Amino acid sequence: MLNTVYSNEAPIYVENKVDLECPPNDFQPIRDYVPHKDVFLPTKAVVGCQCAKNLKPKIGSGTELCWVNRHSGCCAINSGARVPYNLSKKLLVPPGHPVFECNSTCGCGPTCPFRVVQLGRKVPLTVFRTSNGRGWGVKAAERIPKGTFVCEYIGEIITFEEAEQRGQSYDKQRMTYLFDLDFDGETHYTVDAFQMGNVSHFINHSCNPNLTVRCTFIECLNTELPRLALFASRNISRNEEITFDYQMTGALDSNDENGDISEVSLNTSGQLEADEAASKALTGSSRSKLPSEGSSSADPPDNFSEVSSCSKTSMVKEPKRLKMKCLCGAKNCRGYLVS
Repeated sequence: MLNTVYSNEAPIYVENKVDLECPPNDFQPIRDYVPHKDVFLPTKAVVGCQCAKNLKPKIGSGTELCWVNRHSGCCAINSGARVPYNLSKKLLVPPGHPVFECNSTCGCGPTCPFRVVQLGRKVPLTVFRTSNGRGWGVKAAERIPKGTFVCEYIGEIITFEEAEQRGQSYDKQRMTYLFDLDFDGETHYTVDAFQMGNVSHFINHSCNPNLTVRCTFIECLNTELPRLALFASRNISRNEEITFDYQMTGALDSNDENGDISEVSLNTSGQLEADEAASKALTGSSRSKLPSEGSSSADPPDNFSEVSSCSKTSMVKEPKRLKMKCLCGAKNCRGYLVS
């Protein structure tokens, strides 16, 4: 079913060597955000770069067009952001900063180095049954280099008010797949991947993750509605489980023009401290999932906070929180997940 829906992407395998359980048959695989009836989601950008038009007479066609213009007139710079990727299409922007890709109004083609997330998942993944009570998880079917785009976190886009109502119901079941879109500092919308989504629905939490989240803008440039892209924060071995921090304290550290990214940097001193630090920076989005199973730029980035571009700001807002034992097994495990 998954490979039928994602026929133009890398394959997804299913593996269960633990029990006779099958993946949920009531989960609806989708290719993109599905807006709730109360949500308007723009599907075409109103502005893009003119790199291809302005530079083609000078240097000819090819992937170099937007790259040559990366510091002066491409989409990211026009939006006040940083160069998102190197020529190998590996992530450059540090935590706390968004990714702006070229879009349908730009003159460049699919080989442009600034078209990555929109081209879909290129790495094969395996949905597998975990052996320690965490239900289903996802692992790499082949080696994934640092900075590689792995997949998006998608689902139904709902209002924050609707998310509050659904969250109460999910909490009673001790499960929720709500991811707040609070890039601009306030939560207006939330991604609900409980009943519909993609392979990210099965990705488990870890207090020492190997994925990092970046708020990404392509066709929709509304800062209240970013896309949620998951990138490898370090080299990931074949058959290694892929995870991200549901409470968002992991970070992808700096890199250089050759596409090298340094080791992942973690802030594990406590989530409230992470939230406070994140609120001072450019915040991203927050995931509040408690699973039923358990649980190449010429200018390297400047120094930046160790807090990820996504932080669970709702922890500060909610006086009553569902607490669940964390089963990630990491040496720096915080012990509990809090919704």
